[in-house]
Amino acid sequence: MTSLTKIPVSMIDPEGASLGSVPAVVDSDTPVMQLVDPAQATPTVTVSQLSYDSASGTLTFSMPDGSLLKASGFPTIDQMREGKEGATGRDGLAGRAGANGKDGRDGSRGCTGPKGDQGRPGPVGPTGPVGPTGSNGSRTGACRSNGPRRS
Repeated sequence: MTSLTKIPVSMIDPEGASLGSVPAVVDSDTPVMQLVDPAQATPTVTVSQLSYDSASGTLTFSMPDGSLLKASGFPTIDQMREGKEGATGRDGLAGRAGANGKDGRDGSRGCTGPKGDQGRPGPVGPTGPVGPTGSNGSRTGACRSNGPRRS
């Protein structure tokens, strides 16, 4: 589907009409519109619907009583050429504040801080298993008992 871009009214050049002209029905017996000076335009009924045929350049007004009023001579799609690029527009409004950091990437690792105070001692753990039994010592030499000596 072909669509038109909204253009400023000042860019429309009505052939044979002065600037500031408005579309108006000149003869109420024939449904023909012409561009006239605003002082010559007479008030008309309210338009219930407006359509534009871009292939033929015809603007159709649908009146509340069901009658149609067609105005031709408007530019068609094939007559509209791409113009030169316009000036850069104004800056837009400021955007919304960014995320609070919870959802962002993790940052780089920080510096090591100062050594803290020693913590309190932990609970005493269970006694471990009995270790292996050592080898028997040598039996060379006199054995003495630690008991009383006999003379």
